[in-house]
Amino acid sequence: MAGIKRPRFSATRVIKTIKEICAASQYYPPSLDQFQLAGDELRKYLDLSFARLHIYESKIKQCDYKTQWRMFTYNGQAAFNSFAFPKQGIRANSVLFIAHHDYCAGLGAEDNATSLALMAELARQCTNCRICFASFDLEEPGYKGSAHFVANLSEQEHSMIKIVIDLECLGSGKDLVIANQVGKAISDDELVLDLHAIAKQRGYKFSSASFPCFFADHIPFWQAGFKTAQVTSCDLDHVVTPDMLRAELAFLQAGGVREGGSVVHSKNDLPRFIKKQNLKQIGDVLVEFVKTHFSA
Repeated sequence: MAGIKRPRFSATRVIKTIKEICAASQYYPPSLDQFQLAGDELRKYLDLSFARLHIYESKIKQCDYKTQWRMFTYNGQAAFNSFAFPKQGIRANSVLFIAHHDYCAGLGAEDNATSLALMAELARQCTNCRICFASFDLEEPGYKGSAHFVANLSEQEHSMIKIVIDLECLGSGKDLVIANQVGKAISDDELVLDLHAIAKQRGYKFSSASFPCFFADHIPFWQAGFKTAQVTSCDLDHVVTPDMLRAELAFLQAGGVREGGSVVHSKNDLPRFIKKQNLKQIGDVLVEFVKTHFSA
């Protein structure tokens, strides 16, 4: 890839968008019951989620993208997914980046405003490329939004998407990770190797890891036959296993702070704990990946 002009990815702009998204949010204390929502609490949760979606969509639209809402119902309440693509339409063999706009602790800066803001910057940087974006509601209760989105893709939309990259919690973990597996979803080997190669050429350290007990929005895509991978940040020295989950949530509810820096599902999921360097490195790798393989 020698001689390729590298785009100027702006982590500063990403941080600014994260702050705007969080300004539309309301503080949630960590809770052992944060995934069990119904009635008025569910409506409040979905309304805040929609406010975050609105900020993200406003940024995407500034980059000459068209957005579509894909509504579904959950426990009798309306929820919204968003699909964004160039105004001229989805192009064949496109890459789809995905994230979620709901959140469950703090102001949801890390989880998952980092990914929404980074997708908006990708849209700005990757003009005239075969790229599209989707953001989902209700990831936290178990990827409800992405499951609905995949189940309702048209045959044409399905055929136009070549690969799917899930962006999750990018800004506070000490380790930048390209996941080999999340839940039952096995990442595409070629895709993972390609992302690692770009990172290495840049002089960035990206790790590999598997998270078989987690869930994520790309799992329904993998189940539908898409080539997928997830990019995330976390503390690999402190990966929670299923038997540790309740204790971890109780620790966070009591105000605990992880040693490695990750603020996911904690009181500190706030913009000031997001690492600009994480966003810069992930953004550089993804822009170069798109420019190299998905230029129109």
